[in-house]
Amino acid sequence: MSYVRRLRRSSSHGERLSEVTVMLRTKFRGYLQAVVEKLAENSKLQNSTKLKKILQDSKETVGESDIRGRMQPLQEQLKSTINHLHTVFETQVFIAICRWYWDRMGQDVLSFLENRKENRSWYKGSRIAISVSKNISIF
Repeated sequence: MSYVRRLRRSSSHGERLSEVTVMLRTKFRGYLQAVVEKLAENSKLQNSTKLKKILQDSKETVGESDIRGRMQPLQEQLKSTINHLHTVFETQVFIAICRWYWDRMGQDVLSFLENRKENRSWYKGSRIAISVSKNISIF
């Protein structure tokens, strides 16, 4: 009889623990998402680091070196941000934030291109801008 009571009590503790775990994961995910959104907003504070503005201006630029030059301030900001994040967060959190941040920037590029899909001239500049972003060496 005593074993049955303990089993019931432990299952209620287990259920409660499971509920708390789900709640903590949900809150954690929300906090990570808020951090990524704030990082994305910060990258849009200056015209020189607005990815959309860089992509818009890429249509007017002649060559790859011009686009790389326009990407330089954003690239420097990304390097600085990622290096700072690496010092603040433990590895798993750092990786999660960087992945979400990269996905968020990709959403901006995709949205930009979808709004201009009838005009293929935007694609070259966007492709170069993305290749520059991919080559950011953090460490």
